[in-house]
Amino acid sequence: MSTWSRIAQASGGAITEDDLERAAVRLATYQVIYAGDHGARHAYDLITMNLPAYQAVFAPFGRTVIHRASAGYVVVLSKHRVSPRMPLVQTRLAIVLRRLFNDKMERADTIDGEIVCETLELQHAWTEYLKLEWKFRVGDLEDALTALKRYGIVLFRREDDGGGNMRIVIRSAIEDVIGEQVLHQLAQYGTEGIETEDEDETA
Repeated sequence: MSTWSRIAQASGGAITEDDLERAAVRLATYQVIYAGDHGARHAYDLITMNLPAYQAVFAPFGRTVIHRASAGYVVVLSKHRVSPRMPLVQTRLAIVLRRLFNDKMERADTIDGEIVCETLELQHAWTEYLKLEWKFRVGDLEDALTALKRYGIVLFRREDDGGGNMRIVIRSAIEDVIGEQVLHQLAQYGTEGIETEDEDETA
């Protein structure tokens, strides 16, 4: 009997194998599942209530499932990088978001465990942390944030002020997704080529 079959049978019909499989697929696809996100609660509950089973399912692929109950999310992390590295501009933006998250967390400047900033504050952080000129146009920044959004570390929306300003939410799972080791690796790559400013470079 499969892991899912045993759990479904023990639930007395309250949970189906399909429910359990869909939750696993959702976690593998989105990497982070937040309990408070629209449509995510059922998958979150299934995974957290059956955490050892999900950990056992992902372990053979070198992936670890972690539940951060206090922050209300579950995340799957890989020991091995199998996807292409991010373009340099996204790498640098991820570094800035992570450092901005750290700085504001230290000041307890949070909303429900997440960090909120606007475009101007992000621009200041970019120039302060990287010592680089801010060259983003609104569309470019949206594209970079959209790419990072799929890692479950950021949300954003454009403000209705006519100036292209955006409200950016740095999500709590950034501490796991971009942990200290990953941050170091990103920083190493993100500072390479600063003299030439080759924004098309990928690693």
